[in-house]
Amino acid sequence: MNLDRLKTWDIESKYPVENITLNNNEVWPYLRELLIVHLSYQQFPVNISSFKLFSTLSRLGNIVFGLKNWFKSVHTVCFSFNINLSLFNGNYVDRYIGGVVASPDKNALVIEYATSRHLPMSKRVFKQVCSFSLINSLAFILSKVYFLFSSLKGKEVLNKICEEYKISKKKKKQIIKKLVHFHCRYILYRWVFKIKKIKEIVCTCHYQVLPEIKAAKELGLKVTEFQHGIIDQYHVSFMRKKQVSLSFLPDQLLVFGDKVKKNFTDKAHFIAQENIHVVGNYFIDLVKNNTVKNKLLSELRAQYEKIIVVPSISNFEKEMISFTVNSAKIDQGIAYLYFPRVISTDVRKWLNNDPQSNVYLLEDLSFYDCLSIADFHSTTFSTTAIEAPSFGVTTIAMVLDCHKKDVHPKDHFESIIPEGLIEYVESPEAFVEKIRTKEVPDRTWVINKNETNYFENYSGAINQYI
Repeated sequence: MNLDRLKTWDIESKYPVENITLNNNEVWPYLRELLIVHLSYQQFPVNISSFKLFSTLSRLGNIVFGLKNWFKSVHTVCFSFNINLSLFNGNYVDRYIGGVVASPDKNALVIEYATSRHLPMSKRVFKQVCSFSLINSLAFILSKVYFLFSSLKGKEVLNKICEEYKISKKKKKQIIKKLVHFHCRYILYRWVFKIKKIKEIVCTCHYQVLPEIKAAKELGLKVTEFQHGIIDQYHVSFMRKKQVSLSFLPDQLLVFGDKVKKNFTDKAHFIAQENIHVVGNYFIDLVKNNTVKNKLLSELRAQYEKIIVVPSISNFEKEMISFTVNSAKIDQGIAYLYFPRVISTDVRKWLNNDPQSNVYLLEDLSFYDCLSIADFHSTTFSTTAIEAPSFGVTTIAMVLDCHKKDVHPKDHFESIIPEGLIEYVESPEAFVEKIRTKEVPDRTWVINKNETNYFENYSGAINQYI
């Protein structure tokens, strides 16, 4: 498997990274995540037009989102992302922490990171939400001053890492400034948690909220992480070659199924396996127990011989749309229901460049709603490859041109997805041929085959741990 981000393991194996400190505070947990992103995005550039300008303007506008909720008395703070929201019965629900925030005794506040703009409160089931952008922006301002008085030790270690992995002086300076920014987030959230008398913290991605976790654990707060995506032996943010301070890690990790838990041996250098618990998935249980009856879905099922649902990956959005559209041209008897992470201007433009009548962008339904009529599911690296079989639907994975030389989806999935639940195609022609000729398997057989990836009884399990 050729992933540049795996070089992070080499770095922490070869260098005394624990010697790098900022004002005598450990910073390797922050630094390793910055290196993972840097090494990964050298290989996989994000296909978003005017990304920096758009992202800056959006986040400035996001600061006031849910502002009054910051001043409410709450028991639990949950950190999540706007891309974790999915439609259910006309409103949006957080797929991972929706069950926690729905519990009245938790009296929760969700601090949400938005990749673009936050969804309006009117479209949400849970409305006690505010924006991550507020404290993040204050930390950015504070870091400008704090940087002037910061002392970074272990510079010789950082210099050697930058030299070996060809990280420019400009990039190194940006990294150091980002370390200061992380530390300022820690300072501010320690103050917020203390002032608001928070009792517990919940998150869906620990490595995106390391400063917040450190602040919480220093105050003696319990921190719980919910699995939000595929965790395999190559997930460098969970699997390490050297143990970091537990003050940066959650107290417990709640996962979808047994297979994930078994990945966390002592060699992972994460938290003890006894603190990793199988609870299933709130949203999958919710959808399975409340099947949506939709006229359009019934009409599509009657109109098309085969139906494929295609949830996207943001980094490969343009390539996935091209692959889907070119497949749709070959056989008009196959419908493709396309679900982008965010329905952006770019997504609409790419779909409209070469519109096909059998490619659908269903804005009022979720990917999960459509699995009830789907013959197959398709993706590249998405978590949906282990979610779709929970509904009895198997996967035909797209192997995009950029993956043929670098990261093949098979490398990502082969240790996770049971045999018979996924196949791979390298061209639209092969994709259509597979759809035409592959027998649609029995749904019950698929669900049973996937049971190690997904535990079906979230409501019965969750109360034991949170």
